[in-house]
Amino acid sequence: MQILGVRRAHRFSPNSVVRDAEIFNAVVSLLESYDHSVVAVDEDALRYNKIYDRVFSMARSEEALAQLLDFERHDCPVINSPQILLRISRVSLYESFLAAGIPQPQSWVLEYPYSLPPDLDYPLWLKRGEGCAQAKGDVQYICNEAALKTALQTFQSEAQKRLLLSRHLQGDLIKFYGVAGTSFFHSLYPTQQGGFSKFGLEQNNGVPHYFPFSLSQLQAAAERASKLSGLSVYGGDAIVQADGSFYIIDFNDWPSFSPCVNAAAEAISQLILSGYDS
Repeated sequence: MQILGVRRAHRFSPNSVVRDAEIFNAVVSLLESYDHSVVAVDEDALRYNKIYDRVFSMARSEEALAQLLDFERHDCPVINSPQILLRISRVSLYESFLAAGIPQPQSWVLEYPYSLPPDLDYPLWLKRGEGCAQAKGDVQYICNEAALKTALQTFQSEAQKRLLLSRHLQGDLIKFYGVAGTSFFHSLYPTQQGGFSKFGLEQNNGVPHYFPFSLSQLQAAAERASKLSGLSVYGGDAIVQADGSFYIIDFNDWPSFSPCVNAAAEAISQLILSGYDS
């Protein structure tokens, strides 16, 4: 089978270029070990070509996603789907998860030029509502009203249409990774043992207390989020509170899987090849 792999541009991998390359290369190596032909291309150089039977992509630019739509229009499966990636945003994910009852922190969608709700309790998180985080300022920990006003002024200068303002929750931070259609699901405490941090924001939840919680329920919630969003290869963050309740605070497409590269690559390869022999 002819398979095309699309690398993520460095601008969409802040502080994670090497880690994103590791999972991409691991998937390529596995597919080649199964005797499939794999061509790898950077997302900025991507053009439609009818010779491919499958595409797996870490691309995020609108230009690359538009090219990937041509593959889907010609019945070539693409993981993750560009139709999905062009449609979803941090705000739309929040709204769809809220409607489905997936636990999330109390949040407010701010429309430009950003009217604030009354009687806010700090700290809060302020996040760019559209697209993925490309710089540290796209996701900000807000400790008081002055910091919030400063952050809003910055976003106003950039004319960001929508922002997501969320309550900061105390508790244990959990990172999770999954691949739809497979048994793969991995979770960990990112602040233990000097775990990797893209922007250092995980430290706002401190060292974990290891509050007891149901991992199976977290996995079920993550899998529901995957199905609702349409993201087959995904990762996210959750907060576990002292009473064992948890809240999903972030959900995104194709993370680096750095704590579990080999197992994730196996699952992603399985997903790419699903249905090939049927």
